[in-house]
Amino acid sequence: MRKSTVRTLHKLRQGLGRAIRHPDDDVLITLLEPRIPRPSGTAACQGVHTQQVLLGAIPARFYAAYQQAEEPGGLQTVKPLNAPALTALL
Repeated sequence: MRKSTVRTLHKLRQGLGRAIRHPDDDVLITLLEPRIPRPSGTAACQGVHTQQVLLGAIPARFYAAYQQAEEPGGLQTVKPLNAPALTALL
């Protein structure tokens, strides 16, 4: 599990870094990984354990945008793959 979390953290940092190259860049990021904690603290899915360490991939200057991110319907049940995702303008 630890190896998977470290790999996910690395890929998330890499993806965010590629999207944001310049201080004036705007990017809309949709996080589909249920292990990333939601800003409200509600569970993403039943049986999925969130990993606080994954929040470390979000650059400090965008953390406020993450905390104000729009969340899908607030349901605490397992959702189909095409369900709306956690979205924030970073």
